[in-house]
Amino acid sequence: MEAPNKAFPELVNILICFFFYLPISCNNLFVFRLIPFFMVSG
Repeated sequence: MEAPNKAFPELVNILICFFFYLPISCNNLFVFRLIPFFMVSG
């Protein structure tokens, strides 16, 4: 039961890299779509 708990933060880091680093390097417009989404949800 400990393995999934340790692997989960790694998956979150991978998702963060995909949603932040790839849009910045490839498509800046994608970032401007995500910013209002995080403001509404957060």
